[in-house]
Amino acid sequence: MKKLSGVILAAFVLMLGGTAMAQSLADQAKVARQQPKKSAAKVYTEDDLPSVPESKMAEESHAAEATAANAEAAKEAPSADAAAASGDADEKDNAGAKEDDAAAKEQAAKDKEAADADAKEWKSKVDDQKQQINMLEKEVDLMQRENKLRQASYYGDAGNQLRDQKKWADEQRQYQTDFEAKQKALADAKEKLDDTREQVRKSGISESKLQ
Repeated sequence: MKKLSGVILAAFVLMLGGTAMAQSLADQAKVARQQPKKSAAKVYTEDDLPSVPESKMAEESHAAEATAANAEAAKEAPSADAAAASGDADEKDNAGAKEDDAAAKEQAAKDKEAADADAKEWKSKVDDQKQQINMLEKEVDLMQRENKLRQASYYGDAGNQLRDQKKWADEQRQYQTDFEAKQKALADAKEKLDDTREQVRKSGISESKLQ
């Protein structure tokens, strides 16, 4: 009796387990049916891509090349502008240097012209003073020779000494006064010439330009 009860109990347990398993499988199937089916990923080939004309592809290639060239030119533009600016600056510097050189030459020519004019003026003064000195020297020499002749004539005639003593004395005093004045004029002229030459030396004019 006990064996029969055990068999029945085992069969009941197996039945319950089978029912639970069947119910679990049914639930899983229901959940699977409720979920949307995933579509398989499609693989695209060249046939699926839209055809593009070769001319359009060439245009797009040229456009890409032009864009790249423009970008490169844009990069090089600052360098070109800098080089152009540097060239303009160098040209301006050269032009400025030429203008400065021309101005310096022009100023040097003016300075030389002014120096030559000054030298010419000083030379004229020196020549005039030399001429005056030469004239005074001749006058002094002439006065001395004429007085020697008068003395020879006076002392050579005893009668003249007796008759014209007073006249002779007056003439000698006048001669001495005139002679001393002439000698003073000559000395002043020579001193003036020395002063003029000193002024010429201080002005920086060469003595050779006064010759």
